[in-house]
Amino acid sequence: MAYQQKTKDLVKAAPLTLGSRLGRRAVYLDISVQELSKLTGATRRTCYNWLFGGWVIPAYRQRVTQLHEILKDSPSRDEALKRASKALNVSL
Repeated sequence: MAYQQKTKDLVKAAPLTLGSRLGRRAVYLDISVQELSKLTGATRRTCYNWLFGGWVIPAYRQRVTQLHEILKDSPSRDEALKRASKALNVSL
């Protein structure tokens, strides 16, 4: 699932927050919002808010930080999803 160019542009233009950094990596690796939602335990709407610069509330901060680090260190989509699902104990 490729992100539309409009979405890519909005994510790139978003203020730098933890959520938008996660979003940039997700767009780069082509990880869907639905997959982000499953990995973080947040709703898809919340994940969309993060993509566009929304703040990550403390309840999600540790998990989002951990997921961002995994995505940042992963060379490919498949590797990122494999590592993230194992580390976060989530089945995709």
